[in-house]
Amino acid sequence: MALGHQFGIAVNALALLYQTDFAVVGLSFCQNLAMILLGSGIGWLAAFSSVSRKIATFIYWSSVINRFAATKPG
Repeated sequence: MALGHQFGIAVNALALLYQTDFAVVGLSFCQNLAMILLGSGIGWLAAFSSVSRKIATFIYWSSVINRFAATKPG
């Protein structure tokens, strides 16, 4: 809470320098919810993409090893 109070004091001081009225307004509930959903969706897609690429490299190297083992005599 103290950080918010300090921020408010700084904003008021800046507004006084420009001789204007200024108010810090946060996002609405729906906007906050949209930001949380959007952020988690982007994070999920990034994780899915990363894991999918890693699994694809495992599958590729597994097939290379299996081909090498199949052609090896004895």
